[in-house]
Amino acid sequence: MIRIVISRYCDELKQVVFDVFGSQVSIDKQSIILSDETEVQKAKQALERVLSERRFEDYIVAENTEDPTELAILKKGDIEQLGLYLCSFCMMVFNSEVERNLHQRVHYFGFA
Repeated sequence: MIRIVISRYCDELKQVVFDVFGSQVSIDKQSIILSDETEVQKAKQALERVLSERRFEDYIVAENTEDPTELAILKKGDIEQLGLYLCSFCMMVFNSEVERNLHQRVHYFGFA
């Protein structure tokens, strides 16, 4: 079982999850439960792919480090409020804006 939490819950995102996982989806308050899915990475990749295809560019799929069976669909601005900062090039997560900026310079100047 995998739980998906959506930071800005809306019908469009709910529909995306239903389209990806079909009949194995159930809704529990602010989260969506995938009862038959056990592979978190596979579920994350499927969600990332469909969010990209449908141009939900302001949202990302993140794993919960405290609960390995939980994924979150977060709006990019919301993740910064949690103290996490995303590289706009590779979506790597950093603990501070300074760390992210240093990392992004590597992309910008072509060292990596």
